[in-house]
Amino acid sequence: MNEQSVRNHFWSLLNEYARKHNYEVVHEVAWEYKLGNRSALEWMLDQYKEKKPKDPTIAEKFNTYRFAYYKGQVIELLQKVCTVSVETMKIVCEMEKEN
Repeated sequence: MNEQSVRNHFWSLLNEYARKHNYEVVHEVAWEYKLGNRSALEWMLDQYKEKKPKDPTIAEKFNTYRFAYYKGQVIELLQKVCTVSVETMKIVCEMEKEN
């Protein structure tokens, strides 16, 4: 999966979760809040994606992380990061208007 397809996949998961739990749909501006050169959402998605260790022994014995096991928790955390991102961007926009 390329970066755009991963973003679209998680975007749809988040929005589906949001509708089921009566949250607002994820706002596009959430992707604009940057931590360095990536958005906070991109950073989170990268941290929680499944990664296969290169060493076969480690992969066999210790590769037990599956996104499916933590899907609900990660989606809730993403929802919180979305909220912080949108609210921060509102503050930034207001500060830019004042200058």
